[in-house]
Amino acid sequence: MSTRCSTADIADKLVQARKDKKGATLILGNECSESAGIPTAEGYIAAIKEKFPQLYEKAENKDLAGCISQLSQEEKSELSKYYIESIPINWTHICVGLLLKHGFVNRVMTVNTDPLLRKACALVGEFPPVFDCAAEKIKDSSLIPEKSIIHLYGQEVGIQPESLEGAFGNTGKKGLCIVVGHNGQKDLVHDQLQKEEKFDGGLHWIFSNGTENKKSVVEEILTKEKNGFHIGELNSDSFFISLTRKLMIFPPEILLHPFTHLGNLLNSLASFPIPGQKEGFAIADLLLLQTQSSIEQFEEVEAGAEDLEQKKDEVKAPQKKGNAKEKATSPEPEKN
Repeated sequence: MSTRCSTADIADKLVQARKDKKGATLILGNECSESAGIPTAEGYIAAIKEKFPQLYEKAENKDLAGCISQLSQEEKSELSKYYIESIPINWTHICVGLLLKHGFVNRVMTVNTDPLLRKACALVGEFPPVFDCAAEKIKDSSLIPEKSIIHLYGQEVGIQPESLEGAFGNTGKKGLCIVVGHNGQKDLVHDQLQKEEKFDGGLHWIFSNGTENKKSVVEEILTKEKNGFHIGELNSDSFFISLTRKLMIFPPEILLHPFTHLGNLLNSLASFPIPGQKEGFAIADLLLLQTQSSIEQFEEVEAGAEDLEQKKDEVKAPQKKGNAKEKATSPEPEKN
C-alpha cells in the first residue's frame, strides 16, 4: 500500500531535486488535455462514429486504433484540426512549461498527441526538444537531453508504438517521478511503471476525482517497496497551479509583467539585413522604446523603483541605430 502525500511534500522534493541537479520526470495522462477541450480516446471514437459512421461500422475493433485505421490521412487531419486549432492553452500545460523553464522538471512524457505543451512552453519562453515515440523508436533514454518533451503515442491520434521500454529506460533511477491525469487503465505506460522494481526518488501519482482504477494502481504499482505515494481527488489544473504557487514561480511573466516579457522577446531579434550595407537595421528599436514607456506606465504601480529600473535596463534599446542588439538574458528562477 502506498503512502499519502501532499502538494507541499512534492514541492519540497522538487526543490531538493533541483539542488541535487536531478530534476524530475513528469508523466501526463489524457486528463491533462481534457480540461482544454481535447477529447479522450472514447471522445475521439464517438466523434468518428458521428462524422464517419460508415467507416466506424467497417472497423473490426471499435477501439481508437481500430477506428482511426479506417480513416484516410486527409480524414485524420480533418478530425485533429477540428479539435486542435481552436482549443485554449490550459493551466496544466502553462504550469508544466514553468516547471521546465525553472529547472524543476527535466523530462515530460505525455500520452497526448496535441501541441498544447509546446504552445505553453513557447508562451513562457521555453523551447524544449521534442521526441516522438511513434515516429522513431527511442533505444537509449540516456541520450535524450534535459528539459525534453516525449510524445509517447506520437503526435497523431490513434498511433501507438509497440513498446515504450526505451523511452522509460530506468526511470525509477532518475529521481522524482510524478504521474498526473492518468486514469490508471492498463496501457503501455501502466506496464512500464509496473515493471520498475523501485523508484529511488519516489513515484507520486495524482488521482483526479472519480479515477476508475485507483485501487488497482495503489495495490499493484504504488507499493511501499516501490516507494509509491499518492494524492487523491485533485484534477491536473488544480494540482499544477497549487504546485507552482508553492514553488513561487506562478504566475508566468507574460501575465505578471507583459510588457517586460514583450521587451525581452524583441531584444532577441537580430537586425534586419539591408542589401549593400554591412550593418542591418535594428527594426525593433521603436517598439522597444514604446515597451519601456508601457513598463513605466502600467508596471510601475506594482514594481519598486529598483525593480523598475532593472526591467527598463532589460528591454533597453541600442544607443546606436543599426547595431545588433544585445540579447536579453533569461531571468533566474525565483529562489525557494
